Amino acid sequence: MICILLFCLLLLDLMVPPQAYFVGTFMLFSDLKILNTYFSMILLFAYSGSTIFFLRNAFKQVQEEVLEASRLDGASEITTLFRVLLPMIKPMTIAVTMLTF
Repeated sequence: MICILLFCLLLLDLMVPPQAYFVGTFMLFSDLKILNTYFSMILLFAYSGSTIFFLRNAFKQVQEEVLEASRLDGASEITTLFRVLLPMIKPMTIAVTMLTF
């Protein structure tokens, strides 16, 4: 239930144009005294609703049998993520990185 709610919030975030919150972001960065820094640029582009949407769909396309096989082999969740899932979604990760930059 919570996943559906978070996904709906993500879709709502995609519907709001970025120009709508530029002033608020500028005021926040001004209050934090991080205007005109590399950190502010990284922080500004660290979150993207479309990136989360694309990666979520890439992870959902992975077959459940692959995850079950890694669990049967004794892999932990972290090992499954880094050694099974991330290599499987490498093309999507490269595409999202190219779209972001």
